[in-house]
Amino acid sequence: MSHLNQLPASKINSKTVILSACRRVTLAMLILAGTVLSTGCSTLPSSLSANGLFKDGAKSPVATGSQAQYLVDMQMSIGGGKKYRGTINEGTTVQSALTASGATKKFRKMDVVVMRKVEGIYKPLKMTCDYNSAQKAVRPETDYALQHGDRIVISPKSDNQLLQMLGTFADQ
Repeated sequence: MSHLNQLPASKINSKTVILSACRRVTLAMLILAGTVLSTGCSTLPSSLSANGLFKDGAKSPVATGSQAQYLVDMQMSIGGGKKYRGTINEGTTVQSALTASGATKKFRKMDVVVMRKVEGIYKPLKMTCDYNSAQKAVRPETDYALQHGDRIVISPKSDNQLLQMLGTFADQ
C-alpha cells in the first residue's frame, strides 16, 4: 500500500488496490516456492506424529527429546507375528530396517508396506515398497527414508496364484 500513497488520489480506485494486493500475494508465493525448491523438502518441519500408530500399545517417545523409532511388524501365515522396534539414525531406510529386524532372513518373498501417520488425516499413509527377492533388496525408488513413528508391515508373498486371487477378494 506504500506505493499507493505516491499516486494522486484521482488515480487510486478499487481496481488499483486489488492489483496491488495480487502482486504482493504473487510475489510472496514466488518467494516461498523458491525457498522450497532451493532448500528441499527435507528442511521443512515435519508434522508427523506416532500417536496411535503402534498397535502393540507401547508408548513411543516423542521424536524431539528422545531417539526416533520405527516398528517392523512381521505377519506370519501360521502363528502370531513378530515385532521389532528400531532406532532411526541418519540414513535409516526401509532396506536397513528389514536387515536389522531379520526379515530378509526370515522371508524369502515378502510384501512390504510402510504405514506413516500424518497429522490431520484419519488413516495412515500407505507406501508400498517393491522387494526384489532375487537381490534380497528393496528397489531404490521405493526404499523410503524412515521417519519417527513409521510402521513397516511385512507379510509373506505366495507364489500360488489361487491364494493371491483369494487374498485380492478378501481385501475388498
